[in-house]
Amino acid sequence: MNFWNKLLEKPLVGLSPMDGVTDAPYRYIQKKYGNPDVIITEFVSVDGILHGGERLFQSLIYDESERPVVAQISGKTPELFFKAAHIICELGFDGIDINMGCPANNVSRHGGGASLINTPDLAKRIVKAAKDGVKSWVESGLEFAEVNRKVETIIKCMKKKLTLNRKQQDLNQAGKEEIPVSVKTRIGYDKKNAVEWIKHLTEVEPAVITLHGRTLKEMYKGEADWDEIARAVQSTNIPVIGNGDIRSSNDAVERIKSSRVVGVLIGRASYGNPWIFKNKVKIKKFDANIEDYEPTLEEKIQVVLEHARKHLEIKGSNGFIQMRKNLAWYFKGFHNAAELRNQLVKVNNLSEVEAVLNKLI
Repeated sequence: MNFWNKLLEKPLVGLSPMDGVTDAPYRYIQKKYGNPDVIITEFVSVDGILHGGERLFQSLIYDESERPVVAQISGKTPELFFKAAHIICELGFDGIDINMGCPANNVSRHGGGASLINTPDLAKRIVKAAKDGVKSWVESGLEFAEVNRKVETIIKCMKKKLTLNRKQQDLNQAGKEEIPVSVKTRIGYDKKNAVEWIKHLTEVEPAVITLHGRTLKEMYKGEADWDEIARAVQSTNIPVIGNGDIRSSNDAVERIKSSRVVGVLIGRASYGNPWIFKNKVKIKKFDANIEDYEPTLEEKIQVVLEHARKHLEIKGSNGFIQMRKNLAWYFKGFHNAAELRNQLVKVNNLSEVEAVLNKLI
């Protein structure tokens, strides 16, 4: 069964993919302490993974607890999406999401991300290629993708790290299932034209469309336009998930009710705050005036230390500097918080994190 179908029986509340943020340690912590309905990786370039970029494959590490977990991929070449779909399936992901929403200049100027809104025919070919790649993997396995030896070796190492669960191992041996292909995008390129754009995507029937309420030109400035998202919802029979400026549980309820989306993905409000997802049951019931969970300082310290240890475990000591921004996000809104964040953005290793936080206990 397509896992999206089950999730969409009630409004879903998921973690939005964010480049440079939703790495494996971040997703692990968000799932453990917030339990979003669905987890999506930060995007990975199809060009990079098919050339055997080991650092990019690190973005595809996930923990079994994250399921359903979806791999997000980006690029502009349909043939590479066909091959990349084989790799994503082989690694045991529950779904594939195609990035058609990243506004970053280094992505859009090369024809990927949100720039695909300007090339709808190419966008449709990409979705079709990914779906065909999934079917091809089911029928013929990874061999049909004709990946090079380096990629094959990395995949073997990845599968050992992932320790695929019994169900996935069984599927790999017999009776493979097709995983769904979805799209995450924006309401326009340099102007709002969500209805026209979504009609193009509807033609190739992605399982789900996630729509961020800003254009590429707007980046993350101003307010997300949920009225435009609502118009897009009415124009398609494809389930639409909304994204943009969901800062609280009450925001989620209001946006789901007013726009008729099937759920929301929460992004920046999850920074240092996996607890944002703790009220998802109340959100699904459309409860009014939900009070968001506020952890104690002791709880935060425990989770921060676990996050830092998980980061070290997965990325090693050389990648620890990437942890700094996460550390700062956890601490705000109390006396001397600014000074604490100032110390945490200078740490170089786990011992230094522990030394700073032990002063608070």
